[in-house]
Amino acid sequence: MNTIIDNDLRIDKVKCGRFDNNAYIVRNSATNECVIIDAPEQPENILALLGNTRVLAILITHNHMDHLAGLDTLRESTKAPVWVHKTDAPAISPIAEQHLEGGESIKMGELEIHSLFTPGHTPGSTSYLINNYLFTGDTLFPGGPGHSASPENLATIIQSLEENIFPLADDVHIYPGHGDNTDLKTSRSEYTVFANKDHPDTLHGDVLWLSS
Repeated sequence: MNTIIDNDLRIDKVKCGRFDNNAYIVRNSATNECVIIDAPEQPENILALLGNTRVLAILITHNHMDHLAGLDTLRESTKAPVWVHKTDAPAISPIAEQHLEGGESIKMGELEIHSLFTPGHTPGSTSYLINNYLFTGDTLFPGGPGHSASPENLATIIQSLEENIFPLADDVHIYPGHGDNTDLKTSRSEYTVFANKDHPDTLHGDVLWLSS
């Protein structure tokens, strides 16, 4: 586990499951409220950290099963509503109570977490922003975008990044769905290298900004 404390904001990054998934508990220490981001295997790792914190919502970044394997347990244990983009919701219906479009927000006292529609890895992929912390699911990792199943999907991820993520401030911290963190200044700089090179029309899959 890795913990960041920024005034009343506390973020616990929790490693879970066989696929090196990251789940996050995003908490307002002043109000004792939180949201959980993603629901991978080993949900007990998440539940063990909640204590008596009130869970306002379980926020899903996308509908791949490695991010959903613990959802039934988390939902039953916390009674919190499940938020997911409407395009990805059918895969987890009827458990998803809040179908997002992008632009929704949830308040935790003075703190507010916002949904950003960032499709490409899946049609309904969603990132979540609170202050200068961005939870990108499988849309953006250190060094490159998330896996794309086709050239069209890669183009969609890049459009999502250009329109909804890269315009954010340099000091935004990127917290992905797997692996290590990065920051937006670094990601944007690496993407600029990629964008200034020629690429085959068939490019997709596991793309790296500096070497693809």
